[in-house]
Amino acid sequence: MPNFLESIFAQLKRADTRVVLREIHGDKFKSVTGKELLEQIQRGRGYVRKFGLIAGDRCALLGANTIAWVAVDLALMAEGIVVVPLYSRQATAELITMMKDSEPGLLIVGEAQLGEASAGPGRKDRTACRPRKCCALLRRATRLRKAPIRGWTTNW
Repeated sequence: MPNFLESIFAQLKRADTRVVLREIHGDKFKSVTGKELLEQIQRGRGYVRKFGLIAGDRCALLGANTIAWVAVDLALMAEGIVVVPLYSRQATAELITMMKDSEPGLLIVGEAQLGEASAGPGRKDRTACRPRKCCALLRRATRLRKAPIRGWTTNW
């Protein structure tokens, strides 16, 4: 009996040219087929290997729920990496606690989270993670000082 990752990859292979994921951006959609998502996952696996992570290592993943996030998450799991999911809308104190507890060897941050924008346009919620400040706080507050922080794109 296949494990859940093998099942997901088999479904994506069968989906080949069908849309398997869709992001909504205002009134526009960004879609990805099974074949395209598998290609992103493969590129992600290569990207992860470049940093020397091995099965059992932890990697924190900070980003919005996007197609790229799914691809990175599946790539990490396929390499046997323990994924520590973090979200930019979480309170900074909560992110710091999670980072201290998990002690990841790598923090992968989505493109949008590397920018200057806060948790959302016009938001005054000071508890949400402000991306650049948040990464600096996470680095200072945890043992991540020597671990790299890297951004992702869909074109690894």
